[in-house]
Order: sequence, then C-alpha cells, then structure tokens
Amino acid sequence: ASTSTLGAEHERLESPSRRDDDSDPPLLESSTTTALRMHLNDDSASAEERALRCADGLQSVVSACCARPALTAGLLTDVGAAELSEAGLLLLAQHFAQANDSVQIGASFVRVAILPRLLQLSQPAPRALYNCIMTFVEQQPSMLVEELIMPLLWHASGHLNTPQSELLGRLAKALPGSALQLVIELFIRGEKDQPGVWSEAQVSVIQSVLTLKPQLSGHDLNRLLQQADANVDLLKKSLKFSNLIFTVIRSYAPQLGPCAELARAVTEQLQTFMKKTTLSAIDKALVA
Repeated sequence: ASTSTLGAEHERLESPSRRDDDSDPPLLESSTTTALRMHLNDDSASAEERALRCADGLQSVVSACCARPALTAGLLTDVGAAELSEAGLLLLAQHFAQANDSVQIGASFVRVAILPRLLQLSQPAPRALYNCIMTFVEQQPSMLVEELIMPLLWHASGHLNTPQSELLGRLAKALPGSALQLVIELFIRGEKDQPGVWSEAQVSVIQSVLTLKPQLSGHDLNRLLQQADANVDLLKKSLKFSNLIFTVIRSYAPQLGPCAELARAVTEQLQTFMKKTTLSAIDKALVA
C-alpha cells in the first residue's frame, strides 16, 4: 500500500497534525489498535465473524506498516501480537504475509509475535501456530531462517526441549533448498559468528537438515567436519552425533575426497555401534 492510499482507504488514521513531519504518513489512532486487539482475541466468535470484525483494523495496521516499516514492531505491540490466541495470531499473520513482501516487516512480525512463543514452547506446537509460521515459508524463507530458526536453535546454548526440536525438524522439511543451505552456513558460522559447543538437540536438527541434502560447498563441508572434530570428544558416545557424521558421509560422498582424512579422524573416535558402518561408508565414497 502506498502513502497516498492511506487517507482514502482508512478513515481511522489520525489527522496530519499527529505526523512526525509533513512528509510522513499519519500514525494509527490508538482506538484502531485497541479495537483490533479486542476482536482478534474474541475466541467466542467464529472464524468468519472474527475475520469480518477485524477486516478494517487489519487493513489499517498492515497499510501503516507498509508505509512506514519502522513502525511495525510498535504497532504489533499495540495490537498485543505476543499475547494473542493462536487463532487471532494466525489471522494477523495471514494478512501480513499476503499484503506485502517486505523482509523488514516480516522480520518484525516474527520477532515480536512468533519467536517469543517458540522460546517458551513446552508442548507440541499448536496447529494454528505452525500454520502461522508457514505463512512466511513461501515468500520469505531466508528471513524465517535468520529471524526464527537460528535464534531458536541457539536458544539456551542449544539445549532445546523435545517440542522445540520437533518443530524445527518439521520446518526443515518445508523449507526450500536455498534456505536449508543457509541453515547449515549459519550453524557453521556459529552464534554471533563464534562457533561453539554443540548440543545433542542441535545435532539432531542439523542431521535432519542434512538428510534433505542441501547444496554445500567444499569449504563449508570441510568447516562442518572441523567443528565436528572439535565436538567429538564431548559427543563421541552420542548416537545422534554418530548419525550426523554418517549422514554427512552418505549425503556428500562425491565431495568427500579432500575431507576424507578429517572425516575418518572424527569417525575413529566414535564410541557407538555406527562407527564401523560410517568407516565403511567413507571407504565406499573414496572408491566411487
């Protein structure tokens, strides 16, 4: 939505006297966000009734965000996005995802409305919450990786609970190859660009991503194995870690040559039943 459409389409926008300067579009009146918050949270209404009652307010909020993306986080806070029921949040997400392709706006939505819920997740994610995330997968997958998946993956030093790990595994299957590649690249780079100690939960998620065989450069494959080598002493008895190493060998066998000795050095330190199978996979990769 352009600035010129705001006054014509949404009568509840504030008067020009409330603008920060003459060139900026007007802010929304607090009555608009207050009413929208109430209707989004009205779980007594049917889905159709909720959508109808929220239509004008949603259009006003989305248009204001499109005109001034820097306002997005504040407007979402005013609407109470972080506290909405899953049904209300899904309706809000659908309008934001369908109305624009602004990475800045989408990132603000994810940070304010979705990520806090996932950081506190202690039970399997409700269907509506999962669907809310999926509204951004098609249009802004890279943003979703950077603003949602990686912050969750690094949360609590990577010690994710089962619902969080399962959700990340489900999301990985829905992401395009380029976004999966970005997950691996950012994981290798490490939190705040500092590679650190891997947790079993992180290993499990990354293994599920690698099973989908995203494209990796030889450089990234070598860096992944170098970090595996740095973590093998801590995780050598972990079946999840052994699965990760085996998946790397199996999924990237044609690229393994320059990294073969490093892969073998890591595998030799494993203390699970998969050690022999993985060593055999390395030998087969080198012969092929």
